[in-house]
Amino acid sequence: MLLSGSPTGALSGSLPETVDVCVVGGGQSALALAFHLRRAERRRTGTPLTVVLLDARAAPGGAWQDAWPSLRLFSPAGYSSLPGRLMPRPPGDEPPDAAHVVDYLADYEQRYDVDVRRPVRVRAVERADDGLLVRLRLVGGRVAVRRLRALLHVAERWGDGRLHLTGRANLQLRALPADPLSPGAVAAEVVDAVLATGLVPSRSHELVRNLMVSPQTGLAGGRADLRP
Repeated sequence: MLLSGSPTGALSGSLPETVDVCVVGGGQSALALAFHLRRAERRRTGTPLTVVLLDARAAPGGAWQDAWPSLRLFSPAGYSSLPGRLMPRPPGDEPPDAAHVVDYLADYEQRYDVDVRRPVRVRAVERADDGLLVRLRLVGGRVAVRRLRALLHVAERWGDGRLHLTGRANLQLRALPADPLSPGAVAAEVVDAVLATGLVPSRSHELVRNLMVSPQTGLAGGRADLRP
């Protein structure tokens, strides 16, 4: 991974040589991912994962820093929160404006001590070798750390050594070998290893559409608990 940054910024410090998870970006989805990964591993082992976010911007707030001051969320603050921390209600309980969201994201980083290095721009990521791809659809973007580690083992043994997170909360394995008897299909031993992680409900899972749910499902009321 090729990085660049301000001489007085994050790169002047000690950037870890290895981390459990490195996330490119420092916006809402990156903060939520860091929260869930660290909490899940802490509950399992008592020690949180080392999660580092690399953000090209100089300050917290993600793309909301570029929004028009008059831009507002389409929903009230109570339905626009990140996991673990409700967004404070603005005066009059109106939908939050851009400045309110930026302040909330900055407070979220501090509250959960999220390790965000900025300004750091990722200029290149090592390209994966040619190969096939497997995409796993996750309900609500939820995945147990033990299953994530098992999937990473598959990626390290047969793929490019990485788990790729898509914009729709899917996980992807890339650069996988093909079945010698069927070049368009993933090798049978890789399929068996992926199935063994418990993340695939059936071999026809690719035909199932995404089910996008709130990270608060089952935790903050609602009509149904959609956790897997």
